[in-house]
Amino acid sequence: MFKKNILLLFALAVIVFFSSIFEVNREVRIPDPNLKRALINQGVDADNNGSISKGEMGKVVKLDLSGQSIEDLEGLQYLKKIQSLDLSNNYINNFESIKSLYTLNHLNISSNGIEKIDFLRDLKEAKTLYISNNKITNIDPIENLTNLTFLSAGFNRITSIEKLERLVNLKHLYLEFNQINDISALANLSSLETLHIFHNQITDIMPLQNLRVLKRLNIKENNIKDFSPLNKLNRLNQLEYNK
Repeated sequence: MFKKNILLLFALAVIVFFSSIFEVNREVRIPDPNLKRALINQGVDADNNGSISKGEMGKVVKLDLSGQSIEDLEGLQYLKKIQSLDLSNNYINNFESIKSLYTLNHLNISSNGIEKIDFLRDLKEAKTLYISNNKITNIDPIENLTNLTFLSAGFNRITSIEKLERLVNLKHLYLEFNQINDISALANLSSLETLHIFHNQITDIMPLQNLRVLKRLNIKENNIKDFSPLNKLNRLNQLEYNK
């Protein structure tokens, strides 16, 4: 009986072993020909057999897929070790395939015509995020990305930045060319060194007086009348504004 159990366990171990090998070598389905071509050009097809396996995808840590006319991201969900991913300047409107890439710390999805960014909610390791030049109105989904030190969200349709108050590690923030009028949330971002909020609808800059390490500030093309809160910013060495 004991010997039979040992043989059974050995057989199961063999089955699991070969199943895992089979799974690693399984070809990844990539419907978008532009995405597949770009991945191959980036060297993801390590064995040069014209197809990309789960194992090959699982080894990638950095990818630049910008400007490749990509529309469909299916297949990228297997980038289990990816740290840096550039998808800017494409035609992507569905980002569900990257919502579980939890190892990402740098992501660029600028210039894709994006309207909603709910898929970013769980990418909590992200430190650098580019979402500029899209059609985004609501940036609340990134409120839990508290590791962010750099956020570029200019040239969108953002009206409220209330939830940004939680991103206390931000050092560089770009919100130019939006529709923002209330910047109260910025008062909590005491680590900010760079802030671009030009071409918005801002009238009151009192919250900025708390940003004591701020070095670079652009507040041009707003409706600001009182600039006295800037007098407390002793480290400010680059200022752009309209009186």
